[in-house]
Amino acid sequence: MSSILIVHPDEKTSETLGSILAKRGHRASSASDGPRALAAFARLKPDIVIVNRHLPGTASFQVFAEIRRVEPKAKVLVFDLVEGSGAAGRPEFGVRGLRPSEALRVVEELRDGARRIGADEAHAPRVLVVDDDAVVRTALRRFLSDQGYLTVDASGGEEALALLKRVRPHLVLLDIDMPEMGGVETLRRIRESDPAVGVMMVTGDDQPETMALCRELGAYDYLVKPFDLQYLEFSVYSKILLMTV
Repeated sequence: MSSILIVHPDEKTSETLGSILAKRGHRASSASDGPRALAAFARLKPDIVIVNRHLPGTASFQVFAEIRRVEPKAKVLVFDLVEGSGAAGRPEFGVRGLRPSEALRVVEELRDGARRIGADEAHAPRVLVVDDDAVVRTALRRFLSDQGYLTVDASGGEEALALLKRVRPHLVLLDIDMPEMGGVETLRRIRESDPAVGVMMVTGDDQPETMALCRELGAYDYLVKPFDLQYLEFSVYSKILLMTV
């Protein structure tokens, strides 16, 4: 049995998920917004926190970041919880849409001993950073290493594709504006080589057409420079967690 905190602005959705969890022997509590969630987390010390992407007043990734600051090993799942028979999937970059029953599956896979992020160096998730700017590569490697990830980097698309086969990363952080082979073509070839690997675009280009093309090619998220390190941590953690349960 796990203690689970559900953070969702809609009481009915929280009750639905709470009821599903309770039937499987879990102990569920709820909060409707960020401040209440943080207070409940401090009071209850739940095993798992499920946060809805959209919250009133406070961004979900800020709630994620504050919980992880207080307890770095906390398991925090951020979903778009889809009520009823609505279509689940990936409605926006960075967050999956799940029905309550699908959220239960992820919770129980975590409980049953799935691989943990940063459990030890030998099994730490692997991240490949691809950017032609050495300063950006160094900054990302240092930040991700501090979070417990094993990181390697490449200065261009061809080097990245060679490392993809050798390192087999869980996640690729991929710049779009690179000489010789741009990020979009690199993304296309990554998808041909390894359809399962997560790819997050890190770029200065926020044009809707480019974002739409990257989504169509299977990019998980799209982070515009100068990037928010809290959101970067949230997105990398969320993707790898869902890949390793």
